[in-house]
Amino acid sequence: MRCGAGEWLVEKHGTRTRRWWRKLPLGVDAATGPIVAAALTSKEVEDAAEIDPLLDQITGSLCSVTADGAYDQDAFRPRLPTVTLTRR
Repeated sequence: MRCGAGEWLVEKHGTRTRRWWRKLPLGVDAATGPIVAAALTSKEVEDAAEIDPLLDQITGSLCSVTADGAYDQDAFRPRLPTVTLTRR
């Protein structure tokens, strides 16, 4: 039997399921490469709401933070060292 795109879900499970998007903000040590902080969220969670939980996972000091404009909020400036924001 040949199934088109998505049809195998109906064939296998009897119904088509909806996809749920998740976001995975990461904190990475730029010098050595390992992930030092992570938070899995649903698409409804605002990106900037995750900065505190990410920063709380990091042991040691931060030299800089590189992020997109979603993290450019005055409330976080006191907790962050030099910040580089990238445009999407």
